[in-house]
Amino acid sequence: MPLADGVHTLRIPLRYGDLDTLGHVNQSVYHQLMELGRVRLIQELLAAAADGEPDDAGPRGWVLARVELDHRHELLLDDGDAIVEHRLARLGGSSVTLDCRIVTPAGVLVAEARTVMVAWDGDARGSRAITELERRGFELLATT
Repeated sequence: MPLADGVHTLRIPLRYGDLDTLGHVNQSVYHQLMELGRVRLIQELLAAAADGEPDDAGPRGWVLARVELDHRHELLLDDGDAIVEHRLARLGGSSVTLDCRIVTPAGVLVAEARTVMVAWDGDARGSRAITELERRGFELLATT
């Protein structure tokens, strides 16, 4: 799991279709990049927290409740990849707040964001408590 100093990192190749008519990565793609990072983060943290134990918590999911996104610099196809970094800002009873940065391989800060995800109960169509496994996973992020 690419996790160091409390930061989860995912490197994502940029595609020609990510560009807008100005020649830089379209602003909507930034949300997709962050989503890919969040999904991978949750998968890897849950796998690490489970440590081979069976997970009998049943189906569960997450919904995005809030996004704050500040664009700092353009991202170009010539940058090759976007590096998405997530850090835990807050772990609540049913929600997780993450700070995100998108940087180029050269280290240029492209965007900063804060997202709030809510643990989701698909049957009840509403929020649910974070499971013990999920809490252990996010605590791994907080303690590295």
